[in-house]
Formats: sequence, structure tokens, C-alpha cells
Amino acid sequence: MIVFCLFEYPERLQDRLSPNADEFKQWWFPFLCTMSIGFASGLFIRFILGRENFIFQTIRAWLSVVGLVMLAVEIGIFAVVSTSESKPEDFLRYWQIFEVAIISAYFGSRA
Repeated sequence: MIVFCLFEYPERLQDRLSPNADEFKQWWFPFLCTMSIGFASGLFIRFILGRENFIFQTIRAWLSVVGLVMLAVEIGIFAVVSTSESKPEDFLRYWQIFEVAIISAYFGSRA
């Protein structure tokens, strides 16, 4: 996306790479809380079940698969949304919050 923006819209590259201060103020707390809760959940599951438990290993494997699929779907969503006129901003934010929870739970289980 950065390379595309660099060649197609070089004047907008700096704006695209700089976070919007208002948007950052609005969403940093939900993202931080979601990441913390997801990471703590992964740690808790690992603590309760143990590293060698096959159920724990299955949960960790599914977290990684679901996280990878969500990241791949997000690339497609952003490709479609970036070219559309109406941008579902709230949907994208909630999608990312759920995605952060899954991925941070995976990394919490790996810690």
C-alpha cells in the first residue's frame, strides 16, 4: 500500500503515514485494553492448562490460524475500502479490535 501510494499519490504519502491525532485519542484506549486482555487471557489459559497439554496446544494452534486468516481478510478489506467512496470506519475499528484480541491471546499463550 505504501509503494502504491508513493507512485500514485506522492503528495499524500506523509499524511497517510502520520496518524490522525483525533483518531488516536479516540481509539488508543480500546486497542490497549483489548491487547492487554487478550495477552492476559493467553497467559491464563497457558497457566491453567500447562504447556504440554494437547488441549492447550490445539487452542494455541487455532488462535494462530484464526489470526492469520483475519490478517489476510483485513488486507482484502482495506484494498476494497480504500477504493470505495463510503468507508465503514467503525466496522474496520471493531474488526481490528477483535483481531488484536486474537493475536495478543496467541502471543500471550506463547510467552
